[in-house]
Amino acid sequence: MKRGRPSKPVGIKLLQGTFRKDRDGAAAAREAAKPPTGPGQEPDWLKGEAKWAWRQLSKLLGPDGANILDRTDRHALILLCNTYLEYRTAHRHVEKYGQVYETSDQNGNRILRENPSVRIRDRAENKLNRWMTEFGLTPLARKNIPSGKEEARDPLEEILNRRNKKT
Repeated sequence: MKRGRPSKPVGIKLLQGTFRKDRDGAAAAREAAKPPTGPGQEPDWLKGEAKWAWRQLSKLLGPDGANILDRTDRHALILLCNTYLEYRTAHRHVEKYGQVYETSDQNGNRILRENPSVRIRDRAENKLNRWMTEFGLTPLARKNIPSGKEEARDPLEEILNRRNKKT
């Protein structure tokens, strides 16, 4: 089993300008035979806000959006949508009933306890953040991906680069 950070997809390396044929040649060949892009058909068993999340994310990440989804990403996208549903359900419960609830012990003393939905919401939020990072949906995940805008070039840098190439 390979340890450490998972390798970046070749497409991301190409966008970042870090692709090296000597290191990524086999990976590039594997990615050349990619399945059709897009997440495919919406699962009919997704319900409520998970279905809403699927529709929004399919537009954002699929062929009409960032074009980063393949059919092989379908199950990961389903997990992201279900995690969103789990988060929203727990969040609504906390909004309705509060962070804590009141109960009493055997002696009749008043005790405040944490609403169990708070922990469910927090776990779902952490999972949701990890899934969003996997799909490049957080600022940190997008930080190293160029926006496609032409960066301003430094004239001095160009002169120095030309000079270095001549020697």
